[in-house]
Amino acid sequence: MEITNVQIRLRSSLIAMADNCRHMLLYEYILKIQSLATAANLAFGRCVDIATREYLRSLTLGTPLPDPVSTFQALWAQETSENILVFTATQSPDVFERMGTDLLRDLPERWDATGYEVALDADGNPLLDVSLSYYLGRFTNIDVFLDGTLDVIVYTDDSELAVVDVKSAAASHTPLYTLRSDQLTSYQVLVQGNRRKLGLPPLRRLGFWDFLKRRASARIEPPLLVPVRSAQELLAFRDKCFWLAEDIKRRRFPKVSRMQFNTPCEMCAFAQHCIYGDDEGLVFPASSSQQTA
Repeated sequence: MEITNVQIRLRSSLIAMADNCRHMLLYEYILKIQSLATAANLAFGRCVDIATREYLRSLTLGTPLPDPVSTFQALWAQETSENILVFTATQSPDVFERMGTDLLRDLPERWDATGYEVALDADGNPLLDVSLSYYLGRFTNIDVFLDGTLDVIVYTDDSELAVVDVKSAAASHTPLYTLRSDQLTSYQVLVQGNRRKLGLPPLRRLGFWDFLKRRASARIEPPLLVPVRSAQELLAFRDKCFWLAEDIKRRRFPKVSRMQFNTPCEMCAFAQHCIYGDDEGLVFPASSSQQTA
């Protein structure tokens, strides 16, 4: 019997993982297998994001300003005490705490230097940590939706509406990558699809705000913004989403090794199970079979 009612929801992190390795997508998003350990970089990024967001929220609403350094330090202490974090050979909890402290200490001055203002929705709420959804359309009997959570929507110093994604990165984002990023493209689709409901003018710019993780010289760089995608680029992105949804429906999840210098396997939380069938450190939902390798 033909399946006529399939709904698939995509988000930028899922799309990026599919580009890296479809089998990794199977583990994390389809079978919902979890690793007991979390990469320290991810935990650190969460702490930086929350501390930044809470400072900007209070600044926008005119409420007493929290100390972003204290907020970060409390969040990082919670992460290190409650979760199993995986550090590389050059990382440690103290190194991350020092980098985060240096970054968040500079946040007020670096934000003022941008000249940006956080945009408000139709109800007067600051557009920080904004969860949005948009129906992309129907493709081969699949209803495809796009979901996403945006760090911040701002008005630039030129009064242009822009989406800014805060990144705790080891290296600066380049203009070329910023122009091609599927994450930013997905955010444009979500904002444009919800613009009237949010009470916003047309979106004009997209970009990253890099909080560079450097052991001796952590710093916040000026935001890098580029023009929004063209109609042709948005159509190509929609097609990419449609084709991925079809792959998911048809359960096409090939393993991808790439070349040794850029293999996703070395950084994959599921590699030991994928290659050797070793399930140590993984949590399998009751509905998921462990025979995925």
